[in-house]
Amino acid sequence: MRTLILITICMFGLSACTFTETAGKNHAMTGDKAHLNTTGIGLKFLFTSPIAGTPTIDGAVNGLAEDAKKTGANNIEIVQSSSTNLWWIFPPFSIILNPIITNVAADVK
Repeated sequence: MRTLILITICMFGLSACTFTETAGKNHAMTGDKAHLNTTGIGLKFLFTSPIAGTPTIDGAVNGLAEDAKKTGANNIEIVQSSSTNLWWIFPPFSIILNPIITNVAADVK
C-alpha cells in the first residue's frame, strides 16, 4: 500500500511539468529562425479524461506558442509532434492513472 501511495505522489508531483529548449539563431538556419522543443508531462484518468498537465498534443502546441511569444516570434512552423502513453510503467495502477508525455518541436521566426 505504501508503494502505491508513493507512486501516486510521484506521478502527481511530476505531472503538470513543461520543459522548453531553444536552439539559438545561428545554427545553419536561414533568416531569423530559432528552434523550440517543448515537452509536457501529464496524467489522464482511464485513457480519456485529462487530470493534470498537458496530456494532449493541443495542450503542448498551446504551451509552445506561449513560449514562442516570449521569444518575440510571431510565426511558428511545427516540424514534429508526438504523444506517448506510459500505461505499462506501473501496472495495474498506471492503467487507471495514465502518465502521458507529449512533445512538439517547431521552427519559429
